Amino acid sequence: MEGFLEFGDLNEAETRRHRKVIHNDLILEMNHPTAGNITVPGPAVRFSDFKVSNPKPPPLIGQHTVAILKNLLGYSESYINELLAAGIVDQHAHH
Repeated sequence: MEGFLEFGDLNEAETRRHRKVIHNDLILEMNHPTAGNITVPGPAVRFSDFKVSNPKPPPLIGQHTVAILKNLLGYSESYINELLAAGIVDQHAHH
């Protein structure tokens, strides 16, 4: 069959409780700084010696703005401060 795609309904709650999903750590639980306890998909591909390390929650919007502008793009602190002051970029202030 050319162009055939097999699909079906997915019950997310049922999938999370499936014994193979649990056994293979395909769903990870973690604490997010603003959302509280969350579940996220774990790594889909694993090698024989793979161990789930200490996963971190997804970053907050703007959490790494200054680091990216400074370390990856080479912008000066004064230029970054101008961008922040003008509202062109934002840096999330997590406490």
